[in-house]
Amino acid sequence: MQSLSLFRKSLALLLVSLLALQPACTPVRPDTLAQPDKGHLGKIGIAVARFDPQYHFDARTSGKGEGAAKGAVGGALECSRIGSGGRADALAMLLFVVCLPIGAAVGAVHGAATSESAPNIEQARSNLNAWLPSYIGREPLREALTRYARETGLEIVMLPAGQGPAAPGDAPTYREFVNDVDTVIEVTMLELTAVTPGAATLPVSLQLKAQVRAVNTRDGKAIDSFPVRSTPILRPVSEWLANDAKLVQAGIVSELREVAETALDEVLLIYHPGKLAANAEKDLVPAYALRAVNPPLRTELFQGKPTWGHLERFQLDTLTPTFAWEPFPRGYDVTIGDGAGQASDVRYDLRIYADGEIYYERFGLAAPKHTLQMPLGPCRDYRWTVRARFRLNDFVRVTEWTGAFNTIGGEAAPWWWRRGSKPALAMSPANVAYYPMIVTPGRDGLACK
Repeated sequence: MQSLSLFRKSLALLLVSLLALQPACTPVRPDTLAQPDKGHLGKIGIAVARFDPQYHFDARTSGKGEGAAKGAVGGALECSRIGSGGRADALAMLLFVVCLPIGAAVGAVHGAATSESAPNIEQARSNLNAWLPSYIGREPLREALTRYARETGLEIVMLPAGQGPAAPGDAPTYREFVNDVDTVIEVTMLELTAVTPGAATLPVSLQLKAQVRAVNTRDGKAIDSFPVRSTPILRPVSEWLANDAKLVQAGIVSELREVAETALDEVLLIYHPGKLAANAEKDLVPAYALRAVNPPLRTELFQGKPTWGHLERFQLDTLTPTFAWEPFPRGYDVTIGDGAGQASDVRYDLRIYADGEIYYERFGLAAPKHTLQMPLGPCRDYRWTVRARFRLNDFVRVTEWTGAFNTIGGEAAPWWWRRGSKPALAMSPANVAYYPMIVTPGRDGLACK
């Protein structure tokens, strides 16, 4: 157990070091966050690939034997750190020689104890193989795209089934639809992967990999293209398969929804202000997202300075709180009105997450505040976020979801993970990690112990 503790501390130190070096390796920020009027995209069509994604089950550890071997290596590596502090004397060598077999033995025992048996891993593979492929067809993706377009007020044309790519790497031009739509957004599911580290209780994560293209139907050329990976959903295999695998179906629906939203947000919806207010970029929430008013968004402080990844867990005193945020527009965005360059039909979309999944949401709120219409669970942690949605030059646009993207001495830009980038600042699983945190009281309204 001690070796595992040392390993975790070393890993944390490595992560902190990477983050400290981040400013030197941050991807180049766009010259301006102001985006061109997307009205030039014209009438939008949606196409979905004609083939189903490949399915893979990936067991990182095949059983207790491999778990013991990996644990032994890990224990031995911990011993090798004895001389890493610069000592190269006889005492350091003696300590290393003594530690090596003990560390390897402790690591092996721990690795075997925390790994699942090979038969159980194979049984999980067989059971998941029986359910997962049946839930990842093309029609559920079409439904997710249609639903999100309807929720956000996008006017799109869903092209007939069978009009997308016929195989991976296929790139249709869609020129035959030039009289019907100006731009086609094509979404192709490539892979669904179920991954387990092979640990006891068999935690399994599901993740979809997709590709998005925007194609001009006049010349058949791609305007934009980028990969999309959904946020992995991690559960023990017993939970995935309970009640005729209902959570498997729900998990796939959730991941399809994330892929659909990312595709339409990135190509059509996201709006960034061109001219920023003074000091706007110094706030925890950058100017391209709305600031949280209540509950507030703050970082925990260490020696008077914000700490990475430690947003304040704001303690609520009710299970049905009222959320409030700054109204849009804010003076430096756009002005209210129906004319060119003016925002009209301003609405707000609110989401609350529990364990990384949507627990509560309301789209189309008219005011910059909302009192929950169903209670949160007592003594639980949640994250919440909000965005503005409006019409600009007769085209629907949205701000980024509210998040503390400036918490770590740099900027964890939301567009990095939407386009598959993996800079150190975006090492957290998803932008949900930067959303404001709240903690609910007990049913009596008092803070939980």
